Amino acid sequence: MNNFVKFFEIGKLEKGLFRIWIVLAIAWIAYVFVVDTFDWRYREYQEEKSENLFCLSLADTGRYHIFQSPGSDNYSFRASFYKDGFATERECEEIANRERNNFYLALILTILSPFSLIIIWLFGKKITLWVYRGFK
Repeated sequence: MNNFVKFFEIGKLEKGLFRIWIVLAIAWIAYVFVVDTFDWRYREYQEEKSENLFCLSLADTGRYHIFQSPGSDNYSFRASFYKDGFATERECEEIANRERNNFYLALILTILSPFSLIIIWLFGKKITLWVYRGFK
C-alpha cells in the first residue's frame, strides 16, 4: 500500500478527496438503486423475467422463434414484430432477452462509473506529473 501511495504521490488533499469520493459513490449507487427499483427498465426486466421466454427452431421453416412457457410442457408462440423468425439461435436469444440485458448493462454502468472516475483521476494525475516534470 505504501508503494501505491508513493507511486501516485497521494497527499493529504487526495486522501480527503478520496474520502469524499467514497461517500459520494455510496450515495450515488444507493440513489440509482432506489430510482431503478421504480424505473421502467426494472419493471420491463421483471416482466420479461416472469414471461420465461426461450427460442425454438420450427421444423418446417428451420428458423428460430420466440416462445413463452406458461408452465409445464404447454408452450405458446409469442407473436412479435419478428414473425418470420430469426436465422440463428443467438440472434433470437438477444431479442428475447433484450430488456434483461439492457437492465444488466445499466446496472453494471451504474456501479462502475464511480470506480472509473477514481481510476481516471489517479492516472490523469500521474500523467500530468510526468509531463510537467518532463518539460521542467
